[in-house]
Amino acid sequence: MKLFIVPSWYPSPLHPEDGTFYRDQARLLARSGIQVTVISSNIRSLKDWSSRKKLDNPIGPVEVAGVLEYRREAINVAPGLPRLFFRTYRRNLQILFWKALKDQGSPDWVWIH
Repeated sequence: MKLFIVPSWYPSPLHPEDGTFYRDQARLLARSGIQVTVISSNIRSLKDWSSRKKLDNPIGPVEVAGVLEYRREAINVAPGLPRLFFRTYRRNLQILFWKALKDQGSPDWVWIH
């Protein structure tokens, strides 16, 4: 079975503490024989601007503990404009999803958090 997981947040080099619950779930499912692909778009606070060189933008796939990860991070440069935030989030997620779909083929399930 092939599963795509789209978490609301996910660990990265900039914030390794974020979304560990989703990472742990993905790894457990992968250990049970499911082909797991995580597609994660994280939009970070403007407070992280000074750490922007640590932003995680491999696009993917990167295999970690049996899980294929497609990840992308960006800084929310306009925190007072939620539409701009959502547009960036959605654009990143679409890029990652279509790349994963092209690389991995259609999943049996898509699990969106």
